[in-house]
Amino acid sequence: MRWASRLHHYIGLLAALFVLILSASGLLLNHADALGLGQIPAGSTALRAWYGIKAPPLPDGYRVDDLYVTQLGDNLYLDAARISRAPGELIGIADHDGVLVVGLSERVMLFTFDGQLIEDITLDTPPTRVGRTADGRVVLETATGLLKADPDLTEWQRVQNSTVTWAEAHALPEDLSARIAADYLENALNWERVLLDLHSGRLFGAAGELVMDLAAICMLILAATGIWLFFRRQRTNGS
Repeated sequence: MRWASRLHHYIGLLAALFVLILSASGLLLNHADALGLGQIPAGSTALRAWYGIKAPPLPDGYRVDDLYVTQLGDNLYLDAARISRAPGELIGIADHDGVLVVGLSERVMLFTFDGQLIEDITLDTPPTRVGRTADGRVVLETATGLLKADPDLTEWQRVQNSTVTWAEAHALPEDLSARIAADYLENALNWERVLLDLHSGRLFGAAGELVMDLAAICMLILAATGIWLFFRRQRTNGS
């Protein structure tokens, strides 16, 4: 029995640290939604460097008046402000009576000029370009032809021939590019992901996952030897 007691003791010491990590991270993850961990940026430069996170090259943006609409990663930006997740690739923009029409490869989104979402429109055929006719009506190019919006942007009708000025991408000013890149990096990592990776060991790569697997095995052995020792003592005391 002495060997089992020693094994139980040393494995218990070894497993204690991992029990603390797993318990604390698991408790926090269990309440991740309530705590808003998925929305809290882990903006540490050291953490981003550990993950190897860098801002991707900034694409060109689409300009209306003095405003630029840009997509970086999964986010849409109006100037340097994130205004929405981007379900698809940005393909062009147009303005219509104070409404910003943003074309994406999967849908059309309507915004105010201060970035508030008005409507999210899914079309039967995804658009490939956004433009305006000479009379200011918004037109979408699709694989099956042109769609022209009514004055209220509530209905889209097919048209045959129409003279359209298509939206063209422009290079962003350097200061705006820097601000968008900084925002992207600040929000590229959140605490829910860090805790998930810590809990699983992925935070430390393949070696970390192996260590957590070994920790789990240690805890199984700890439980098994503890149960065995308990019943062994019960039998000894009973005799």
